[in-house]
Amino acid sequence: MHSDQCQSFPTLASIPSDTAPPPWTLDKFVDHLTANHCLETLEFIHYSSIYRMCYEKVTCTTPSRSTSSTPGYEHLRSLWVCLINTYIAPNGKREVNIPFDVKARLLATRQSDDPPSPSMLDSAVSLVYDLIESSIMVSFLSFPIPSKQEVGGNGRRAHRKFGWTLWWNDVRKSKLRWGLRRLSGLGSGTWKKAP
Repeated sequence: MHSDQCQSFPTLASIPSDTAPPPWTLDKFVDHLTANHCLETLEFIHYSSIYRMCYEKVTCTTPSRSTSSTPGYEHLRSLWVCLINTYIAPNGKREVNIPFDVKARLLATRQSDDPPSPSMLDSAVSLVYDLIESSIMVSFLSFPIPSKQEVGGNGRRAHRKFGWTLWWNDVRKSKLRWGLRRLSGLGSGTWKKAP
């Protein structure tokens, strides 16, 4: 095979920043995650990054923990509870697949008065990152990109393999795409794996 015929595959870090070469764009990756019912992995990493950014902003402007009743800390606390209830709690709306001991450690923080440090999420984010890298990313790079025939006339993806149609939540996917592009523009390190 000649070098001009070799296809170089993108890295996981290049996809959310939308710098990966076609056909492996952020839009295609989000479509792939949606079609395989694992969009929650990308959402979890995204919202963990948002929590980290908010936490750093609030703690820089109000460093004293004695002011945890301020609106900034209350907002952080509600973000934390929402993140844990949605992605970590058993039977959560978008529960991610992580080991029980990691979940238990995070679930124990729901009762805390102070918003936990974002470093509490590091092991969960790292595990989800590994899951994306080891299985979801492999299937994304291995399978051909769906043809235009698989996309319905109104731009929504339709799955016709079993004779039925699934309509995807376009609003949620659009918000996630926008948020990931915005975070990568801010240099937040969304996709940096925890040490």
